[in-house]
Amino acid sequence: MAMVYRIIYLPKADQNLLSIDEYLEQFYPSTASKFFTELDRKVLLLQEMPYIGEQYPHNSTYRRLVVGDFLVFYIVDEDKQVIQVHRVLHGSRDIERHL
Repeated sequence: MAMVYRIIYLPKADQNLLSIDEYLEQFYPSTASKFFTELDRKVLLLQEMPYIGEQYPHNSTYRRLVVGDFLVFYIVDEDKQVIQVHRVLHGSRDIERHL
């Protein structure tokens, strides 16, 4: 039986998601809904396949998962069987500054 990891969004990731929602809802209400549906679908894949996101080349502490124009930065904690989502950032941002 496959191991199932628990997914935890850290406070900065929650803040990122609130900002993304506010931005997308302001201009594109249906886009926000589509984005969060896709985000949930991809992040839930991490429960059984935590290493599907590539290792981030500029900071090997993190793995990244691409969801549309956004990058989900996370860490796999093998000991606790937890995926810690640290940040969700638009790909055009200065990623190193925000990690």
